[in-house]
Amino acid sequence: MTAYTKHNIPKNISIEEICTNHQRKRIWEFYSPLKCPVAGLCLSIEEHKRILKKCGFSIKGLNHYELHQAVMNYLDDENRVSLKVDRFLNHKYRSDLSDVGKLNEEEFMKSWKDRMESGRINGIFWVAAGRHDLCEKSLAGIYGDMHMAGHTGVSKLMNAKQDLERQSKSHQKTARLLRQEKQQTHSLKGSISLIKTELRDTRMRLEQFKSLNKHKKPDASQKEKSPFENENRILRKKLNETERENIHLTDQNRNLEREKRSLEIDFFTIQSTNQRLASEIKDLLYQIGSIFECSTQCENHCTKFQLCTRRILIVGGMSKIKHLYRNLIESCGGEFEYHDGYMKAGINKLEAQVGRSDLVLCPVNCNSHGACKKVKSLCKKLNKPVKMLPQSSLSVISEALIESSTEWMIAGNNAIAQ
Repeated sequence: MTAYTKHNIPKNISIEEICTNHQRKRIWEFYSPLKCPVAGLCLSIEEHKRILKKCGFSIKGLNHYELHQAVMNYLDDENRVSLKVDRFLNHKYRSDLSDVGKLNEEEFMKSWKDRMESGRINGIFWVAAGRHDLCEKSLAGIYGDMHMAGHTGVSKLMNAKQDLERQSKSHQKTARLLRQEKQQTHSLKGSISLIKTELRDTRMRLEQFKSLNKHKKPDASQKEKSPFENENRILRKKLNETERENIHLTDQNRNLEREKRSLEIDFFTIQSTNQRLASEIKDLLYQIGSIFECSTQCENHCTKFQLCTRRILIVGGMSKIKHLYRNLIESCGGEFEYHDGYMKAGINKLEAQVGRSDLVLCPVNCNSHGACKKVKSLCKKLNKPVKMLPQSSLSVISEALIESSTEWMIAGNNAIAQ
């Protein structure tokens, strides 16, 4: 077998020849639980779209999970989508195929652990999924590492959400200060304009007074002071005070302008950070869904089968992040339903929602006492599983989903064993 590295791949060697030399499986022959995380990790969303469009599918209006689901629907047998995905990923990870594809199982697993620690697993994960010579223990270890990486992804998602919330509060505070500074600056500009007008009028009156005294002949016999002298002194004093106030206000306005520019810089920095954190949260939600869940056509032996198409009802919680609850549940393949916990319209709607749900989650910290009691009684009456959660955060919701998925899987396995 010819050994190629990522630095010496001959140009006349094709992807098919490299795969033949390494005796790789095709993607529809992969170990079933690995197909979903392979597609989710090794293919970006843009690559999902590009492959589906080249295969003649309309992707207009599809969200990230629906795009992933559309690709997964065609990875169980040989067809135009699975062929294109297989060829594309073989080409994309050509250097990894040549670099680690030739290693024996012991060397390969050592390389896998090294790359897991450094976070560079995309290429070697594609190589691992297609190798024919890895034992069941090695495959289980690789799947277990990916499964735990999903838990780590949930933790990172929650931390990113907390950072985003802190940045959002800071952004609101900065925006409020900026508005106050703008209002104060506008007010100062109006005051400065009035002072300038008064200063101009005072100077005009002073010039008129000087002109009057210049053309007036002095009267030697009269030793009394001019009746305008007192007015002149008052006007001079007022002029000096006005000029000092104008200088003070000008300095104050200059300081406010500098502070305004500084706040604007902080504002745009926070805005940029918010956009970056929002993008990271979206990507983490997608990664969690792609690692833990698969398409609706997965089989019951798949470890991710338990949450697919189950209807999850959340009663109460923070309504302002309802869209994040929906994204989390739908990214895991579940169907989302929500009730705000208010009982003014009676319990008929809540009872209907509980009746058609597979799991009810009820955060007690953001809920009325009456709603919690009604949820418990309805779930007992309709024989529906319910989890009373201490908090309504995304991290607590995701932990409840993972716990329920595990419980369903254990129950399923016990039923099969019996």
